[in-house]
Amino acid sequence: MGLSNAMPWPTPQDYNEAIQNPQTAFIDPELRAGKPELNALQLPRAITGQFASVYKMKCGARTWAVRCFLRNVSNQQQRYEAISAHLRMVKLPLPYVVDFEYHPQGIRVRGQMYPILKMAWVNGASLTSYIESHLASPGLLGNLAYRWLEMTRALRRAGVAHGDLQHGNVLVHNNGTSNALMLVDYDGMFVPALSGQPSYETGHRNFQHPQRNESHFDAEVDNFSAWVIYLSLYALRTEPKLWQKFAGGDECLLFRRRDFEQPEQSALLRALTESNDDHLRISAAAFKAMLVNRVAVGAIPNLDLQSRAGATSAPSWLADHVSVANANNGAVLPAAVSEAKETAVAATVASPQVAHRD
Repeated sequence: MGLSNAMPWPTPQDYNEAIQNPQTAFIDPELRAGKPELNALQLPRAITGQFASVYKMKCGARTWAVRCFLRNVSNQQQRYEAISAHLRMVKLPLPYVVDFEYHPQGIRVRGQMYPILKMAWVNGASLTSYIESHLASPGLLGNLAYRWLEMTRALRRAGVAHGDLQHGNVLVHNNGTSNALMLVDYDGMFVPALSGQPSYETGHRNFQHPQRNESHFDAEVDNFSAWVIYLSLYALRTEPKLWQKFAGGDECLLFRRRDFEQPEQSALLRALTESNDDHLRISAAAFKAMLVNRVAVGAIPNLDLQSRAGATSAPSWLADHVSVANANNGAVLPAAVSEAKETAVAATVASPQVAHRD
């Protein structure tokens, strides 16, 4: 029987009660034989967000994250099937994403079947936790900024956009040789097969363009949040005291929505554009120029300052705000790659092994 849009969707408490008995709750044989991680009250420990509750299930030698949805989304199964098929086809380098299985009849709650997402559990530190633990290690933060550039380029080459790049959806994971970035929560992910469809989420307000709405859903939708996170990482690598000065980690890294809406009054942008670090100052000026000129969501360039048309020269609105120094192609940020990479030499320290998400 199909699920009615009018039918009340399970609450986090409903899922908690169901998952206390995996043998009767799940259809998947592996999950039926598993055990949920428990909290201090010996109840299933849930990591609950706006759209889903996530449970950690220990199933023999494997550990899974089970994502239980808190609302019905039209064509959800088709979306996840399209995402899974595209990720398999492009073979996006691990560990940026993990394989997952969408189970349309995944969990029984109050006698009704509901979908779940089953994916490998990832041990890693949330982006905020990692930053806060390594403010005294500029080499590690420089390494992370470089890894961020690498990841955004890999996603772009694959035609993929995450849709909600933010502190809670990025983990820093130790892959045995170095710290690497891992993305979780693929509810709003874009792949080419979803072109023309609306997004059913618009991302975290402290990381997204103020004008973004459900109609903005394409391979370029991550450009704005990629700038927000890159600038935050590089700024903290350069001036770690900014974390305390601007109350970093409070549902943000450094930037908040008001910085995007009122860039001329932003104390943070003023601090970044007056930095003694040339790269930080120029990069922050480029970002501020986008905000001051009210550049539309779809016209925000990527971190290489390439527009949709693929131009490698700086956009015309940038000319009055920054002096573009890269003689090779006129872009600001590609030079940062070598700088960040040099900063990151020998920066290979294991990240804390904590929960899937904070």
